[in-house]
Amino acid sequence: MHLNKIANILGYDSGLDTLDIFVEPKGYRILGKIPRIPSNILENLILEFDSLEAIINASPAKLKEVEGIGQTRTGIILQTFKKYRKNIQ
Repeated sequence: MHLNKIANILGYDSGLDTLDIFVEPKGYRILGKIPRIPSNILENLILEFDSLEAIINASPAKLKEVEGIGQTRTGIILQTFKKYRKNIQ
């Protein structure tokens, strides 16, 4: 199967040469491991920040601005990223 056809099946625009588009991870897999945060709230995070790197680098105040994220969930997110960073070092 042609690679552009595969890209089209995955939802990329058929009018573009989709193999040359830079793709940045959104973080669904890693964010899905955060305990006690529903998928719709994780989707809000991804929509607000657009990439995993932006979410990881967000300040607590910026995280709290996301719909469904308050003080408790901000703490859970920050604690999870702290553990994640510790495990990859």
